[in-house]
Amino acid sequence: MDRRHAKEAENAYSRGLKERTDESAGWKEFIEIDGKRFRVPYGIIRKAEFHNLKPEEMIDQQNAARLQYKLMLNDAVIKASVDFIRKKITVIYNPVGAENTREKTSVEALEAFLAENGIKITKEGTSDEDYDYYKEFYLKAFSPERIREHAPYGWSMGEWRKERGKWEKKLAGMRSRKLGRFHKWQEAYASAHSIKKEEDPQKRKRGILFGFLLP
Repeated sequence: MDRRHAKEAENAYSRGLKERTDESAGWKEFIEIDGKRFRVPYGIIRKAEFHNLKPEEMIDQQNAARLQYKLMLNDAVIKASVDFIRKKITVIYNPVGAENTREKTSVEALEAFLAENGIKITKEGTSDEDYDYYKEFYLKAFSPERIREHAPYGWSMGEWRKERGKWEKKLAGMRSRKLGRFHKWQEAYASAHSIKKEEDPQKRKRGILFGFLLP
């Protein structure tokens, strides 16, 4: 059997693998914070904002949502937001030249994509700056400074902040009373089912219910 074509394909794969390894040699997959190592896919990336967009170009909210979805289909785009009310587009993307092995793009490519979708970008309304993926994206998502508070259904946040202390105190009392009733039931069960100190070892195999040996 002639396997020359298989050998050639294997050599091409090996060369491609070596090239990708060489490209990623300078990329540090881990960062160290306070002596702890964290695995992150990106380091310093870019954040582009396009302001002062014309309402007639964005058309309506449904079209803005479709444009946001199309942006997110780009593997180099990490996060995209198309704000129809504020007439602003924000794109966090992996730039060309970044120290990682993932898909990359440029602000010029993003502008060309938006132009294809009817959005004309001006230099005055464009900002493009460095963006720390770990501090600005990862930490805010997985270790936020504060957790967003929500009021119960039918309450405003102002009403809930005033009444929250009373409800928490009432809930703690209900839990305490519930636990007390359970302890009383335990004591009554123990007295009703008196257990000798020396039990038949075979009876112990029947199991334990709520901390008491079954007779």
